[in-house]
This record gives sequence, structure tokens and C-alpha cells, in this order.
Amino acid sequence: MAKRRGLLLAGIAAGAFAYLRNPENRRKATIAFNNAKLKVNDFMESQNLEEFEEATSKGSSSATSESTPAKPRVQYYNEDKTEA
Repeated sequence: MAKRRGLLLAGIAAGAFAYLRNPENRRKATIAFNNAKLKVNDFMESQNLEEFEEATSKGSSSATSESTPAKPRVQYYNEDKTEA
């Protein structure tokens, strides 16, 4: 099974290499990727705005709802600066 998966991945990689070798195809792939990235970002932003509107419409003064936990804060420590 693992051998088949490896052959499948090698075939896909070889096909991608053959397709992207042409500069015109690379340009088309880049444009398609950027368009897909913009659509995903727009979708994610619209989902965040809807959650924000739902939380504020419930009458709560904060933007976080009870169903979504707060994100913990993380403090980063730079060892290089403290050793000097």
C-alpha cells in the first residue's frame, strides 16, 4: 500500500513539474492560486464578521461569546538579549 502511495505521489509530482515547466502555465497557475487565496480570505473574513455581529447582538458588551473560549496570551522570551 505504501509503495502505491509513493508511486502516486511521484506521478503527481512529475505531472506538476511537466505542467509548470512552461512559463505560460506557471503564470496561469499563479493567477489561479492568488484568486483562490483571495476567495478564502474573503470567506474567512465574512465568517468572522458574522460571529462578531451575533456576539454583539445578544446584548453582551464584549465581542467574545460564551461558545468561543478566549485565546490565551503567550509571552515570548528572547534568550539572546538576556545573555548580553
